Amino acid sequence: PEGSRRRHQRISRCRRKRRDRRSTPGLRRSRGCRRCAQFRLTPRRHRDHWSNLRSSGEVQNTETGVFRRRVAAQHHGQGAEKRSTRSLQRNFQDGRGPITISTGSNQMASKPKYRIKKDDVHIRRARPSSAANDGVMLSSQRVYGTENSIMFAERGPGYHTRPHRHQAEQMNYIVSGEIWFFVEGNGYRCKPGDFMRIPKGRVHWAYNRGAENCVIIESHCPPLIGNDAEARKTAEPLLGPDEDVTKVNYIVNEVVPMDPKTVADIEANALAEEG
Repeated sequence: PEGSRRRHQRISRCRRKRRDRRSTPGLRRSRGCRRCAQFRLTPRRHRDHWSNLRSSGEVQNTETGVFRRRVAAQHHGQGAEKRSTRSLQRNFQDGRGPITISTGSNQMASKPKYRIKKDDVHIRRARPSSAANDGVMLSSQRVYGTENSIMFAERGPGYHTRPHRHQAEQMNYIVSGEIWFFVEGNGYRCKPGDFMRIPKGRVHWAYNRGAENCVIIESHCPPLIGNDAEARKTAEPLLGPDEDVTKVNYIVNEVVPMDPKTVADIEANALAEEG
């Protein structure tokens, strides 16, 4: 009958499609695999091929970030070579170029000093430039890069600075103890676990009214590492061999004259507000 013949034709077409799919590797590539889709490899051939390259060391010993495209061009014909060339041209036009990675003993010899242990950082105990009196002392450890600095500071009871400002944004984290920060006309009582931000260029000062030391981690951007040569000398630079420490654009504190009565009134108002 006509219906049986049509059904037989549909079954035959399906069988032919399955047979063609089995005989055409490109139709059996795994979904979502860019390399299989690009080179028309079956999942097994793809896995075996790249495993052989890794085991032979051909991939690991290559020194550029485009090694996969170059290896692909060598093993998969002119089409991959053209794709690799176009990609490299785009990179050079964008100003990026190939990514170069050094390997072997040369890499260990020129390893940048990007890390340092806290115990290896010099502890500086000195009177800060903005101290309100001669008895104010600051104990600090400081590290810096080209765009940022971090200070681990300890301020004792009675620590009090004069109003000052700097052209750097300051972020504080209170590790232990308590301290007051005053930013222009407002006072903030900071306790352990609090973060405190001081915007760039704002007049501010600090006052430890408690009976114990206050430990704070401070971050400044751009770097703030001290107002004199001795302070800058005891800070640790975390720079690479291609970075010049003399070209770090660090900033300094600027003491702002303010009537002592105005300072006392601001502190009294903040104390009454947050107590």
